[in-house]
Amino acid sequence: MAKGNGREKKVREIELNNGLTKTMFSKEWLHENLIIETDEINSNFYESVNEVYRTGLSDSFLATIINGVFTPARFLSNPGEHKYNALIRQLKSLVSIDESTWFYYTLIDNTVGNLNFVKEFNYLSPAYALEYFQLEPAAQGGTSWLGLIANDCSWLLLHEFEPDEHFAISFCSGAKLTSQLVSKLYKGN
Repeated sequence: MAKGNGREKKVREIELNNGLTKTMFSKEWLHENLIIETDEINSNFYESVNEVYRTGLSDSFLATIINGVFTPARFLSNPGEHKYNALIRQLKSLVSIDESTWFYYTLIDNTVGNLNFVKEFNYLSPAYALEYFQLEPAAQGGTSWLGLIANDCSWLLLHEFEPDEHFAISFCSGAKLTSQLVSKLYKGN
């Protein structure tokens, strides 16, 4: 058991050929470390959590766009590059994103949690993964989370969609890595 942020953390470790152990992501790890008693995702497992994007929502995604309520992402991107692709590109420049896993978790009517899927990174393109908020929303207006997590659980890119309220993206990791990503996103360093 590891200890962090005021509550005990369970970690799943595998023994490597050299006798060392390594933390590995699994459905069990997710339930033991990120899902709290209220069935919500809690990113406080990580030393540092930085919200890199947030926008308010008004009714549906389309109503938000039509009504002009959304806030465009402010992080830097190359000419013609979509902002989300810039986020993924900058993340790839810091970590081995190919060694990560997608998970999609919904809170039905904001009361009952459901882990909809766990898939290897290469199974879904990042842009397509975002579509799950529209393709498989939480029933009865509940909150949904899409996570991209390192297979060694060292970092997490967490997307949160709360209908009629907000959409947010947070990066969770150690303070140094989180600071490096934020610097790349907003300063280009």
